[in-house]
Amino acid sequence: TIHNSWNATTSAIFLIVQGTADHCHAPFTAPDCQGCRGSFAARRGGQAVPQIALYPFRNTDQASPVLSARRYPHHSCRQGDSPGSRHNRAAGCPLKKHNVNRLSIGVESFNKYNLKLLNRKHDKKQIIEKINLCKQYGFDNINVDLIYALPTEDMRILKKDIAYLLKLDVEHISTYSLIIEENTALHNKKVKNIDEELDSKMYKYICKKLKKKNYIHYEVSNFAKEGKESKHNLTYWDNEEYYGFGCGAHGYINNMRYENTRSLNKYFNKKFRLEEFLVSIQEEMENEVILGLRKLKGISISKFKEKYDKDIREVFKIDQAIELSYLEQKGDYLFIPEDKIYIMNEIINIIM
Repeated sequence: TIHNSWNATTSAIFLIVQGTADHCHAPFTAPDCQGCRGSFAARRGGQAVPQIALYPFRNTDQASPVLSARRYPHHSCRQGDSPGSRHNRAAGCPLKKHNVNRLSIGVESFNKYNLKLLNRKHDKKQIIEKINLCKQYGFDNINVDLIYALPTEDMRILKKDIAYLLKLDVEHISTYSLIIEENTALHNKKVKNIDEELDSKMYKYICKKLKKKNYIHYEVSNFAKEGKESKHNLTYWDNEEYYGFGCGAHGYINNMRYENTRSLNKYFNKKFRLEEFLVSIQEEMENEVILGLRKLKGISISKFKEKYDKDIREVFKIDQAIELSYLEQKGDYLFIPEDKIYIMNEIINIIM
């Protein structure tokens, strides 16, 4: 599992992909994205969702350097290409050649005003072209990210975004409510978060609409067709260890969490680490609950016992949360009922 900043060079990316990648995140994000400090956080649960960024799509041709192995390509795939040409093209695709089997693309919105607010350089036409391009290269496991609850957005805009999203017919959809954090361009421009009631209404609409179209709601912000859940992100939600490669990447190995430098000069001179800290057992158990309850399936009681040699009920206020109907138990699993997942932050506070 890899978390790699967009600043990494193409050659470095291929070294990483060839060695270990099982999931590639290829956002449209511009370097000066108005909402970003590396990645967006999902408001639901308050946890940032780690991203793998291989390269940005800045215009209609820039999807091709990695897909076609040309640094400055002189062609792009057309929507009308025949099925036969698809396989020929896939055979020459470096990502396919190096066994990359999943792409995650930062669509964020189809609405030009939303995209302008976020300082994204793509548009609706380019989104459709690039998703089709990926399919033509033989990728059949594609995720797209959607950011909603923007200050420029209302229910009408959101419904259109979801409609366009569903027309893409991808295998996985991630939806993140925008949080305007300090030291971002939007915060500096005095842009405010939308009303919490509207945010909640949008979230419920997304859940209802995607489930109706047979997407499984398996994590707070994530929906997948059957069997297409993100193994990459489940590593985080299961509180498992992972490596971080590239500038600004985060990793977690041998109970040590670390963040890499954001300086290319330092990174190329092998001064990789910005900071690192050892995680205590108590922090480990708290992370297990905070991350695990993001999953609709919840936390395995027996797995918690196996990992920490403690009964989860002795460490956290599980029974109190159950009495308040904030938690339920089904077999070996403790989970937040779906109709209460929106307030999981408050539930976590009760449990802790």
